[in-house]
Amino acid sequence: MNLTIQLTEKVQSYLEIIDISGKIVAAENLGVLDIGATDISLVKYSSALTNTGLYLIKVNLGKSSIVKQLLVM
Repeated sequence: MNLTIQLTEKVQSYLEIIDISGKIVAAENLGVLDIGATDISLVKYSSALTNTGLYLIKVNLGKSSIVKQLLVM
């Protein structure tokens, strides 16, 4: 399970996984990501996804952010 993002500049990044109640269940500083396509593996966060349901994957990229939905069944 990967999340792929396309970057046009190097940026400091931070990932959060948020459950449907708004609780942050996992977070990690991803450091500086390089220009181009970047794959972020979500496998290592599977222990935080213990309940079925909807989660939000939020990646902060400098002054902007990307939010994706993840459905765990």
